[in-house]
Amino acid sequence: MRTLALWLVTISVGLVTQANEPLWTDKERATKRDLVVDGRIISAKSIGVLKNYKWSELWSAEVKVLAMQKGDPKLVGQTHTVYFERGAPRKGGGRWVRCPGYADLRPGDRVKVFLRRCTESHLKRLGLPKDSKGALFLEMGSDCKALGGDPAGGTAPVRAGPQR
Repeated sequence: MRTLALWLVTISVGLVTQANEPLWTDKERATKRDLVVDGRIISAKSIGVLKNYKWSELWSAEVKVLAMQKGDPKLVGQTHTVYFERGAPRKGGGRWVRCPGYADLRPGDRVKVFLRRCTESHLKRLGLPKDSKGALFLEMGSDCKALGGDPAGGTAPVRAGPQR
């Protein structure tokens, strides 16, 4: 019985580790996204629980563009709103989790984000007004990587353990 329990724990840890591995290289990911931006998170706030997705909240972050790796270089130095999903609070504390993990963007984080522009179907799913077409969003947590000098020690923006 002890051997079975140890085996199950080992398999579980392996699956969780593998699940957080990137699906694509940065080059592959960049071809699938509209913009690739190096930036600093200025602020982040919850907009509310997503319709039909009670375990996810829609958040917005103000991102100051430090460098453009794909997209219009005129955006460097500007601040833009980026929408992203995050686990909703759970009864008893903590937040819902998923695989791959939700982005956990916090003010001060330096990040590389692979962004998409919202289409009408994205706006509908996210509950954003129709005039928000073209708004930027982070499709999944793995579309965001910490840059050196990150206050979270280089582990942001998908942090292990309970999200606050």
